[in-house]
Amino acid sequence: MSRNTVSKALNGQKVPERTRQIILNKAIVMGYKGISLTTTNMNVIKNKIHILIVTNKPLANLSFFMATVKGMEQCIEGKDIILFQYMILDSSDMSHDAFHQYLSTNQISGIIGIEIFNDDIIQMILNTELPVTFIDCHRFINQFSGDFDVILMDNFYSIYELVQRLILNQTTKFGFIGDFTHCRGFYERFIGLKETLSNNGLTYNAAYSITEPDHCPYGQVGWMLEHIQKLPELPQAFVCANDSIAITVIHALNQLNISIPNEIQVIGFDNISESEHIVPSLTTIHTPKEQLGQEAIQLVINRILNPGIASRISYIRTSTLIRNSTK
Repeated sequence: MSRNTVSKALNGQKVPERTRQIILNKAIVMGYKGISLTTTNMNVIKNKIHILIVTNKPLANLSFFMATVKGMEQCIEGKDIILFQYMILDSSDMSHDAFHQYLSTNQISGIIGIEIFNDDIIQMILNTELPVTFIDCHRFINQFSGDFDVILMDNFYSIYELVQRLILNQTTKFGFIGDFTHCRGFYERFIGLKETLSNNGLTYNAAYSITEPDHCPYGQVGWMLEHIQKLPELPQAFVCANDSIAITVIHALNQLNISIPNEIQVIGFDNISESEHIVPSLTTIHTPKEQLGQEAIQLVINRILNPGIASRISYIRTSTLIRNSTK
């Protein structure tokens, strides 16, 4: 970065927040003096609760979680609570030292992890021994020990009910699109599909599915189109891990001149704003995103005030939105 950008970040002048955070984190690691004054408010009230939102990708690129953070901000309005944000890109020694320095400098009381699925980063967060709440989580979160809670959407039953509806309308061949090992939410949606099929005497056929690792470009229409064309046979319906994937699927099917929903039906999850405006509009599961943020705040505060309470996994109820991508 330029000398001018670094100077502005260190002196509290206006620069993009992500740029400021990268520069300050690096400065802490390099031992710059006085950084504690620029990484926190000069007039921080010591009896305030300081909650850190941790991600491993920029929140600005995640519209779903921007709504979640808005819910957090609504929940703390008028209260002695301050929100901080921090992004961990990896769990290297340098990142580890910078993270712990940041926690100490800003007197962090508790942590909310958003979309933290990496084993090493999860363990680094839990090793702080601070109260933690994860929004969605590692598929096998129970293998970790520490003082933490998890909050999830109702993934299983919402998919179960929607797939059951399609089965009653004579749909019997389903595929899943997304890496179901990526996180607990994706995994529960996948299991919801398989369980519904099993309870109706149907068998899940992996040949109808695209379940490549999550680092693959699921958001690229060309990639999705190519993988759909590689399927030995097309199903009657695709259940997608989230709306973003489902929207890419719709674009790919449109380019292939495959009629939706007459030839293939498409189901998403999350109800992001784009799901209503794509053609055809996307049948999806509505998730109350702001409530998710509010519940996360309440869980971590409860753990701050009541240290040592048993870990818990909580679910927020979702609802089905039937649109034009299904019959």
